[in-house]
Amino acid sequence: MRDVRDAGAMVAVVGRYYLSISWRVRRQLRRWHARAERIADPALRATAVEKLRDEQLHAHAAAVFAVTAPRRHVAPLVELAVAFAVMFDYLDAVSEEPADDQLANGLQLFRALQVALDPALAPEPYYAAHPVGAGEGDGGYLDDLAAACRAALARLPSADVVRPLAVAAAARCGGAQSRTHAVASRGPGQLREWAATLLPDDRGYAWWELTAGAAASLSVHALFAAAADPRVTTAEARRLDAAYFPSICALATLLDSLIDYDADRRTGAHSYVGYYDSAGTAAERLAAIAADGVAATAGLRHRRRHRVIAIGVAGFYLSAAGAHGAYARPAARQVVAALNPLVLRPILALAAAKRRVNSPR
Repeated sequence: MRDVRDAGAMVAVVGRYYLSISWRVRRQLRRWHARAERIADPALRATAVEKLRDEQLHAHAAAVFAVTAPRRHVAPLVELAVAFAVMFDYLDAVSEEPADDQLANGLQLFRALQVALDPALAPEPYYAAHPVGAGEGDGGYLDDLAAACRAALARLPSADVVRPLAVAAAARCGGAQSRTHAVASRGPGQLREWAATLLPDDRGYAWWELTAGAAASLSVHALFAAAADPRVTTAEARRLDAAYFPSICALATLLDSLIDYDADRRTGAHSYVGYYDSAGTAAERLAAIAADGVAATAGLRHRRRHRVIAIGVAGFYLSAAGAHGAYARPAARQVVAALNPLVLRPILALAAAKRRVNSPR
């Protein structure tokens, strides 16, 4: 019976998203594309425009959380979700560029995520450790994204309740992303040491699973949606963050790594699923994490919609061509088997169609 109710929730989520949210996302993406075109530095401008062109689905996925929000607060919530997602993708790309100190560069750049959510923090010299240094810079692009995030968050009724947790979750994301990018120059030891600061190990997660979870921004976006609800309490916001991190967030990063496995092996890039000793072990763990993520939604307000979102995370990544690779197939099969097929199969079909529509020409 729960499977059927979840399928009904999926229909409601998809219907509301396409009727009242998707068009708002497209409008915000056009806004930021126009702004990115005015970046002074040609290399930074090219990066920003490329990410906006190629990663549109990330902004759409971030805005899905608006299906849990009161309708009267959807507009500022979508503005916030899209601006933060655009900023996150841009920072991810810029922080991967070669620098004298890759870790310092990443940590300084990703400070923008916290500044974007906390009005008590002043803008910083984000490119201080980046090769662009004191050059033309981004012409205020990061500052404008951060200002848009702060303004939109301030319009949500429970912003003050949620903000401390959202800032902490954003800092967690920035720390994980920076240390992940620094593996190439500093090795995985520094990433493993940092993982020990995240959670006690009694959750049964390996260190790379914890850092994978920390690297995803899903908790932040879930908290944004909670800020749109005037009823939310601090305790509820904490439960929401705990539901998404580490399980659902880890699932997102690990599946992203899974579909990139073959490409990462060819280029020697860092691979989160590469830490597993075999494809079979990876498959077992990803299926267990998927089941853990769905179970974690049980105590939440809007639990069925959050369950649909958790299953949707799997559908989003498993709809990619990389999910059919030799290494990925066993994990893809086991993750699918661990989730409600009445919800997952339609999401897989919709996500695959959206990938085709949004694929760069």
